[in-house]
Amino acid sequence: MNLEKRVEGWNERITRILGIPWGFLIGAELTIVQSRISLVNKIQKVYRSQGVQIHNRHIEIIVRQITSKVLVSEDGMSNVFLPGELIGLLRAERTGRALEEAICYRALLLGITKTSLNTQSFISEASFQETARVLAKAALRGRIDWLKGVHFGHGTRKWNPRMAPYISAKRKGIHITNLTRTARFLSEACELVFDAASRGKQFLIVGTKNKAADSVARAAIRARCHYVNKKWLGGMLTNWYTTETRLQKFRDLRTEQRTGRLNRLPKRDAAMLKRQLSHLETYLGGIKYMTGLPDIVIIVDQQEEYTALRECITLGIPTICLIDTTCDPDLADISIPANDDAIASIRLILNKLVFAICEGRSSYIRNS
Repeated sequence: MNLEKRVEGWNERITRILGIPWGFLIGAELTIVQSRISLVNKIQKVYRSQGVQIHNRHIEIIVRQITSKVLVSEDGMSNVFLPGELIGLLRAERTGRALEEAICYRALLLGITKTSLNTQSFISEASFQETARVLAKAALRGRIDWLKGVHFGHGTRKWNPRMAPYISAKRKGIHITNLTRTARFLSEACELVFDAASRGKQFLIVGTKNKAADSVARAAIRARCHYVNKKWLGGMLTNWYTTETRLQKFRDLRTEQRTGRLNRLPKRDAAMLKRQLSHLETYLGGIKYMTGLPDIVIIVDQQEEYTALRECITLGIPTICLIDTTCDPDLADISIPANDDAIASIRLILNKLVFAICEGRSSYIRNS
């Protein structure tokens, strides 16, 4: 943990100067930081007891916020701070050093208020208050959590020059995505899907690579969207008549299985139909309720799902595409520059879009 490393570093530095008194300030710093470590551990214990996994960094952000103030208890410099005054810990430290006089104070644990939750990490914020509201607001406003690694691109040797406007820097041979542009285009995408969902439009989410498959399925099911997460069958949209025929066959086989008719067939015929049903379930299970072409298609990886993207372009279907530094930003209607290899990054983008879709569907139901 970062806080534990800081305490170890302080202890090493203090050990090298054992001949000098530690002083009130160093002792106070150690006490406060150790208290923060204890708080983080206790909060994590509660989360884990409920089966919730959250990284320590998100909790540390809030713990630092709620332990950032101290209460002045006794002070010889009455013209600087008054007894009972609530001041920042860093301000007390700097003032004491500048005036070479120790300020007596005691640490406070602030309440979980909107002020103490004012942080750039909306995941940290959501962990301590109304989770659904915070995440929904973050989705609609297109906020980016810097702790998710969204900004990491591919190596500088493998990149598309058209992505230059979306790259802010190079670091250790890796392109760094401009998160300002990511937030901007994600916000536009959220507004688009919110508006479409509020008018009852249908969505298709496509992401077939292993890292994205589970996230795509969960996000689509949560938002009641169609999805493809195993393999994109060529012509799935452009040859819709054939796809519709396969879907009807799939529905018929499912009906026969539920009613037990398959078990009454000869074993050879039943085994063949069950294999066919399993195959259709694998590749068409996510679109089994789709009765027509989707109104908007969300694509997780442009290069991996290039065939699907070309079919959407041919049919004029609006597309929202997650693109990395190796992609072409001009192909999709809205391209969101972000890391398309990290599971956390994929989930972050999908969760934002899904929350916007759910909000739009709620609006559509209320207005119906």
